[in-house]
Formats: sequence, C-alpha cells, structure tokens
Amino acid sequence: MTRENSIKIRNNETHAIKELVIYASNQGSENADKLYMVYTKLVNRELSIKNKSRDELSILELEYVKSCELLISKLLIDLMA
Repeated sequence: MTRENSIKIRNNETHAIKELVIYASNQGSENADKLYMVYTKLVNRELSIKNKSRDELSILELEYVKSCELLISKLLIDLMA
C-alpha cells in the first residue's frame, strides 16, 4: 500500500510543479521545463538516494520521499499564491 500512496503523493507534486512551470514561463523563464528534474534531484540528493528506482526503496525511504514531496508541493502552491 505504501508504494501506491507514494505514487499519489508524487502525482500531487508533479501537478504543483506543472503549475510552477506555467507560472515561471509566464514570468519569462526559459528553462521552466527543467523544474521537474530539479525537484526530483533535490529530493534524491537530500535523502542520499542514488541509482535506485522508487520501486526499490525501503518503506522508511518511501516515507521520507513522501514527506519531502508533500512539503515541496505545499511550498510551491503557497509561494505561487
């Protein structure tokens, strides 16, 4: 069940990033489409997840990823408001 839940969280984060891409593009950003990669790498780097598929993560690692992605989603939405 945890993996399915983390997929839902990731979908929420990508939706928030999509909104940020639109917002940033409207503000004149030329590289807004790279934001998906930036935030994915941020989470992976901060949690020291290297060369692992999310399907290979432990339950604890998935919980950390979920927490980071929820925080990122909330911050992005709040900061664009």
